[in-house]
Amino acid sequence: ATLRGDKARQHLRSEEHFDLLVTDMRMWPITGMDLIKVAHEIRPSMPVILISAYLNPQVEEEAIKLGVTRAIRKPWAIDDLLNIVKETIQKAAAKT
Repeated sequence: ATLRGDKARQHLRSEEHFDLLVTDMRMWPITGMDLIKVAHEIRPSMPVILISAYLNPQVEEEAIKLGVTRAIRKPWAIDDLLNIVKETIQKAAAKT
């Protein structure tokens, strides 16, 4: 886990194993959308959950085109997020 987009990008490029990427849209110094692009170049089958207070139909459409599995609008309840994470990982596992 990291708060910086550039650090997250470094983790994705490493040999570490990840089952899921959960990212906010607004990060620094790269955006969540940029991070999603990198994630799908490096790990195309990894599911992605995008979280943002700035979701609108246009942003959601762009996110889906980038391969986002789920988009969640802030604020969210932790139980809802945990359920979405669980469902997303289970669906990804069923595809393999």
